[in-house]
Amino acid sequence: MTTLFCLQYDGTKPGCPPYLSGEFNHSEFEWEPLDPHAADATIVKDYRFRSKIKDFDCDYYGPLRLVSEQFVSLCEALKVEHRAVPIGLSLPGGRKPTKNYFILLLRSHISALDRDQSEYSDAADPRTGEALKNRLYPGAHMYDRIDRFVPADIAYPALFVCIETGALFCTESLKRESEVRVLKGLKFQPIDDKYKYDPFAGL
Repeated sequence: MTTLFCLQYDGTKPGCPPYLSGEFNHSEFEWEPLDPHAADATIVKDYRFRSKIKDFDCDYYGPLRLVSEQFVSLCEALKVEHRAVPIGLSLPGGRKPTKNYFILLLRSHISALDRDQSEYSDAADPRTGEALKNRLYPGAHMYDRIDRFVPADIAYPALFVCIETGALFCTESLKRESEVRVLKGLKFQPIDDKYKYDPFAGL
């Protein structure tokens, strides 16, 4: 069985701020960030981001799925189906970062949960008790929480969007190759007995 990891942002390293403050030159994108078909959108505008952070050179900024050209190169090497939308990023004083950046739009969206082996609570309408419908992925289940996530025994690309959680999942090959390339800003949480999905945690 393939070992999977949840790709998360590590904002503790130099050049990888906990929060990238700043503003885009457009109020909205020409694609819907959560749309599984976002990579097929017609994109004609130039996008720029003016950062208020003085030092930024990470390779993966998870909250925006902002990635460096080095991360894009990794995806290409591992044959990850994607679209990389160029982002002109500038630092205070008009300085340019040492890397070029992109918004990463993934084409692979996969249902990775083995429902027979996992432990979870399906999301339901509190008024009717009927299962909530997934508007992004018709026919897919929605979850209040997943206490034990057992991956389905299927073939996976090196990087994909997990339909059940909306998070980026990756294989051992991407983790290993990113470490060889010393990419910054990546943290990998194994999908094992300790991994839980609880979208309402802390509310």
